Amino acid sequence: RYSNTDWIFIPITLVGGTSYTAEVYARQDGTTTTNSDVTVSYGTAASSASMTNAISGSVGIDDNYQLIDGTFTPGASGTYYIGIKGYMNGSPWFISIDDISVYETPSCFKPTSLSSTAILYSSAELAWTESNGATSWQVEYGTSSFTIGNGTRITTSSNPHTLTGLSGSTAYDWYVRSICGVGDTSVWTAKSSFTTLCDPYLAPFTEDFENAGSIPNCWSQAATNSENWLFGSGTAANFGPTSGKGGSGYYAWLDDSSPHNVNSGMISPYVDLSTLTYPGLEFSLWSESHEVPYTCLLYTSDAADDMQCVDLGGRRIIKK
Repeated sequence: RYSNTDWIFIPITLVGGTSYTAEVYARQDGTTTTNSDVTVSYGTAASSASMTNAISGSVGIDDNYQLIDGTFTPGASGTYYIGIKGYMNGSPWFISIDDISVYETPSCFKPTSLSSTAILYSSAELAWTESNGATSWQVEYGTSSFTIGNGTRITTSSNPHTLTGLSGSTAYDWYVRSICGVGDTSVWTAKSSFTTLCDPYLAPFTEDFENAGSIPNCWSQAATNSENWLFGSGTAANFGPTSGKGGSGYYAWLDDSSPHNVNSGMISPYVDLSTLTYPGLEFSLWSESHEVPYTCLLYTSDAADDMQCVDLGGRRIIKK
């Protein structure tokens, strides 16, 4: 319900004068962070009135799990209560929390802000933000949902670090921890994930879009599209053809009526051209724009992901 606040209390025995770290992952079912937040506190009784010691101030949350954490030091030994307060001010009213932990604060803090970029079919670049000034790290990775200790573990002095020898079309999880000194490492981070691209197809390669109206496997929409390509058969395209090439079947289509000049891209899987002496490209095109010349651009990319643009020229398309 609107304007609702609820607490959950967790009893725990703590040692006075010792620094602890409390963590919880939280999300809501909506996307507006001003509608929902989570606060973490502690006190000597399981009541909101006793939550007089802040661990983390209120943090606005959206529909993705995010880490809310903080450190605290109790003044005396005894049983305390960790209080997690959830606040929701708007529909759809629900907050979820997971992976609550309280542990003695380490001298070596774990990295933050994990990211996976430059993802190809056999490699990916991993990066993180170092929290201690450490210059070496352990990374453990494996296929999706592997358990730490059962993956491939490496030590690296590079941030970012490039993983190689990966399998195509495979989902991977990975973790990282800092090495602050001999026998002094941080705890592992929460997992981060990525999925490699498809393995390259060996030329000759063809694509007829016969995929029941969906984007074909291993193809993708360009990340900068303001309008994505669609796929259909018959008269699915607005002001378009009445069938695929040859009188039947599926095709890819795009309506540029509005917005104009959207520069929408569609990206094929990698194609291995090493067996071809003179590589070539052909495709069938139908356009409702009888009078307007336009520019058709072909972008090619090698294994290093270096993009090159080939201008296929402005064309006046005559409907036949």
